[in-house]
Amino acid sequence: PEAAVLHYTYTTFKDILARKNRCDCPKDEESLKQCFILEFDRVVYTKWDEMTEAQMRAFYNERVVYHDKDLKAKILSNGLFTRM
Repeated sequence: PEAAVLHYTYTTFKDILARKNRCDCPKDEESLKQCFILEFDRVVYTKWDEMTEAQMRAFYNERVVYHDKDLKAKILSNGLFTRM
């Protein structure tokens, strides 16, 4: 099935796992803002220690991938997404 990726940095679930293993940022709010520009990145960084892999996969599929065919078609037709 076709999917649209919302957050290009994480085009696959493995990308999140790889990033997890590369980061060593304190989890206080100020440090997180210095380490991660996007709110999504800060949320992922703080949640991955609290979630199992299955929960992280569910989070990834909810927050990173569009599954709605009609919405994807509309966004593609407006030029907001590009097919790769």
